[in-house]
Amino acid sequence: MRKLNGFISHSGNPFCNFCTIHKAQIEEIGPQFHYTCSYQNHKSTISEWLWESPQQRQAISSQYGLKYSILEDLPYWDAARMVNLEIMNNLVLGILKDHAAFRLCIPESKSKIYFRCHRKSDDTNSSDSDSMTSKSSIDQITMREAKPLRKEAEKK
Repeated sequence: MRKLNGFISHSGNPFCNFCTIHKAQIEEIGPQFHYTCSYQNHKSTISEWLWESPQQRQAISSQYGLKYSILEDLPYWDAARMVNLEIMNNLVLGILKDHAAFRLCIPESKSKIYFRCHRKSDDTNSSDSDSMTSKSSIDQITMREAKPLRKEAEKK
């Protein structure tokens, strides 16, 4: 799908087709580190790519993560806006959820964590003071700590 839309492989240096982030900046999340791809920048890079030699095309592809696609000939085609997330990798495998939780620090609903923790605590001895499922510690659970709790709750 990426190659059809005019992007290089996800293993390339610029791996995202929505922004300009490079692999060297993968740990740095935030709008100050990368810019959203725009229609004008995309079209100008593609027109530059078309006029260059094969060696220079390779350099442009490596730097910008773009290459020519036949879809670029359509007058209404905007690759920066008309391409959506890959369903298998981002939704089915849970990569988007993990990225949102651990990279962007967008917490899962507290009610889900609260319910799962209390369901587990009903099954265990409530006098155990070291248990992470006590009511006082639920607000202090980070997403990384909640992940094993969710897995344990799903097993039961």
